[in-house]
Amino acid sequence: MNAREASSNLASRVSARLDEAARAELAHAPELVESLEAALREGVAAWPAVSVELDRFCAHVAARFPRDSALARLLPRWRLGDLYLAFACAEGSPAARDAFYAEFVPRLRATLRQLRLGAALADELEQELLLELFVGRGGSPPLLAGYSGLGHLSTWLRVVAERTARRGLGHEKRHAKLAQDLLAEELCRDAANPTLNLAKAKYREPFRRALLRALEGLAPKERALLQQRFADGLGLEEIAATQRVHASTIHRRLERLRQTLLERTLAGLAAELEIPTEECSTIVRLLQGSFEVSLRSFFRGPSESNDDAP
Repeated sequence: MNAREASSNLASRVSARLDEAARAELAHAPELVESLEAALREGVAAWPAVSVELDRFCAHVAARFPRDSALARLLPRWRLGDLYLAFACAEGSPAARDAFYAEFVPRLRATLRQLRLGAALADELEQELLLELFVGRGGSPPLLAGYSGLGHLSTWLRVVAERTARRGLGHEKRHAKLAQDLLAEELCRDAANPTLNLAKAKYREPFRRALLRALEGLAPKERALLQQRFADGLGLEEIAATQRVHASTIHRRLERLRQTLLERTLAGLAAELEIPTEECSTIVRLLQGSFEVSLRSFFRGPSESNDDAP
């Protein structure tokens, strides 16, 4: 952002997007307009490396403008610097996300650790939370877009993290049985190929158990990556944005994970059936058409309620 943009009349841009009553209130309170202008400039200047389209930010501020003559009372609590950073992150600004990672991710991580979730679950929930904050889930906008600026962003994030942890704990308890049921169901869906169905009927349970063991042996970050790709249906670019890497890096990681899972499933199946690995490879090749469907089934949890952001 250049100096000319930073010195532009931000308060008037916000006012132009308010309803008639709010504009009239500001028109009769020039000292309030001056205070709002100063607060907006200070908020933007708090993150000098972050640049967004100022008209869009002013529209974002106007949509969260305090009503019923509350601006004078709430302006000291309105964290416009935090709101600017949250808005820029939701807009996809790489610089904003870098700043967020440096300033707030360590605090999020500490909050999750303090909840005594265990290191593995805490890591998994951290990835899930960052996905929701930056990208959104199930067609919903990024969670950071819902932050109003009233109160510190760090406090708002702590509430969001605690809510995500409660939801994650409930999901973890339901996960094992649900994954087995969905996986077994999906592995048998190919009515157009009776021969394949017979093979699946014979090897379904050993294959399911071997695949589940392979999945459960992954590191939390590997499981989180598969969750984003197969359950959430995110594209490579979207996943890359949450991890601050190039999409090609995510593609390579997914290919390595897929190969690892196939190899571990093959080894587990061979051990359970007590047959040579070469024979087991034929079974896995036969079932490999259902492999990605199986991954989606494993990671797709029950429908979760879309709680409003704080």
